[in-house]
Amino acid sequence: MMVQVLNGNPSPPGCQEAKRIITPAGSTIEPTADGRYRVCDAFSHCRRAESLWEAQQLVQWAEVHHRPLVAERD
Repeated sequence: MMVQVLNGNPSPPGCQEAKRIITPAGSTIEPTADGRYRVCDAFSHCRRAESLWEAQQLVQWAEVHHRPLVAERD
């Protein structure tokens, strides 16, 4: 499995080919079979994102604010 580490660049080279993206803080972004992304923080709080951009935004917000990813409310 190829792993791409984010280094602050919103679109790291080779990101589209990565099976799993891991940030230095331990958050992960993984593509799912339905074309969405599963985003998890270092403490295994996870949620889904519709696009890679949205996934990166969720990770950035959680890491900058030192907050866990919270599930979406229906």
